[in-house]
Amino acid sequence: MTEIIYYYSAHSAFAYLGSARLSAICAAHDARLIHRPIPLSPVVEAQGSLPFRDRTQAHVDYFFGREIERWADTRSVPVISHRPTYHDADYSLASQMIVALGDQGPAVDALAHAILQAHWAMTRTYLMCRHWPLWPVILGITGMR
Repeated sequence: MTEIIYYYSAHSAFAYLGSARLSAICAAHDARLIHRPIPLSPVVEAQGSLPFRDRTQAHVDYFFGREIERWADTRSVPVISHRPTYHDADYSLASQMIVALGDQGPAVDALAHAILQAHWAMTRTYLMCRHWPLWPVILGITGMR
């Protein structure tokens, strides 16, 4: 079985927008997704881009508005119509939960997608971080060990 090592941030818009499609590609080609959640800001800054805190308000508004909406339309993925309320929160707990569950398998795929969806389609992630033992119930995930 082919393995795809997938590095992403647990609150990345583009990880969310491509999550369902990536899972479908893996299923269609009998590939296994190996999850490797990472902190995104150091990567963005290391490759020479400005961190969001240093970008113009016009750029931030465009990115969290029209840019995300266009990609959501292209992927037929629901998104909230504003910047997620807790987008600047620490997402290390979300990443650690994904890693704690394991790096592969249907439960990990479901949890990773649900975390991204909660952030980008429901803006609920911070609340769930405070109540992390309830995540499987809140998100309707089954099969967690």
